[in-house]
Amino acid sequence: IGLRGLFEYGVLNNHGHLVLDVIGNGLRPLLAVAEEYRPIQRAMIAYDGSPIAARAMKAFCMLDIWKPMPTTIACFSGHEGDHVELLAEAGSYLEAHGFEQATMYLDEKPRKCILDALETCNSDLLVLGAAKRSKLGRKLLGNTARYALENSTRPIFLHH
Repeated sequence: IGLRGLFEYGVLNNHGHLVLDVIGNGLRPLLAVAEEYRPIQRAMIAYDGSPIAARAMKAFCMLDIWKPMPTTIACFSGHEGDHVELLAEAGSYLEAHGFEQATMYLDEKPRKCILDALETCNSDLLVLGAAKRSKLGRKLLGNTARYALENSTRPIFLHH
């Protein structure tokens, strides 16, 4: 452990960077939770049709620890493709894996409204994909994932 580790066990000098370091080092999927316990009974999946979002949804389904759970698939503006088609595609996938699902489309960028959407659909868990585009991206994550991790009081299932 070393002297510093021995005397400062449990002390976090800069917890914001610790979270980014853990994520940047490739541990996945990751379940980030708040200090206060909150039972997980409903989920919201942020889905834009990207491979990253699809992998997050797949990992959530394949872990098979929350099934059956009412799940809302949320699609936000700024993605490529028709949101109706994307929501139907994701809904079919969830249904095939035994999840009861609903859909919602928000005509805003995800960073602006993702946490409000989580509250609106009364979900206890946010399922989110995060991109690591470059070395810098591995440290900073995507804007939406970083914003959600820093500001959410609800658990986040993050796949990157």
